[in-house]
Amino acid sequence: MAKDRAAEGSQDSSVDDLVSLLDSIGGASQAAERADAADPDDEAPAQHDTARVLVINGPNINMLGIREPDIYGHDTYRAMLQLCHDAAQEAGFTECTCFQSNHEGDLIDAIQDAYGSYSGIVINPGAYTHTSIAILDAAKAVGLPMVEVHISNVDEREEFRRVSYIRAACFETISGLGIEGYRKAILDLAAHIGL
Repeated sequence: MAKDRAAEGSQDSSVDDLVSLLDSIGGASQAAERADAADPDDEAPAQHDTARVLVINGPNINMLGIREPDIYGHDTYRAMLQLCHDAAQEAGFTECTCFQSNHEGDLIDAIQDAYGSYSGIVINPGAYTHTSIAILDAAKAVGLPMVEVHISNVDEREEFRRVSYIRAACFETISGLGIEGYRKAILDLAAHIGL
């Protein structure tokens, strides 16, 4: 019994050490906030009186205009951001937030953080379109209206690019329109939610 208590004390101090370490780098509070936000017993956060759209872009989208212009065109990422903001204003959204990351977990966090804060999502997961069940699960969990968009026509490219996991969580897929696909996605999302 004394041995069990000693082992428990050792585990407690190890946990305390880990929490202290996480606190020192800011991780424990962020992890706790995420855990609280994901608690299924909590009520949904209050909806805003404003219509907000979140545009999420995955790996390499920030390289538009540089990356394979014969496939993705010469329009830059900055031009795409401006197009999204203009389209959102035209569609009646009061706010358009654009987010890009090359990291799967960051995309999942952005989707989860949209819950209760945004009216809908336009998403181009990049290569994660074809591989990420985790992004699909996050999208299904938040249940927001979502449009999948791709700059190139993925259905006319390599076989592996024709697979889309995120499609199951989206009411529409737009591909092959270049950055103009984002405008269509935002306008269609606005119509879908009744703006």
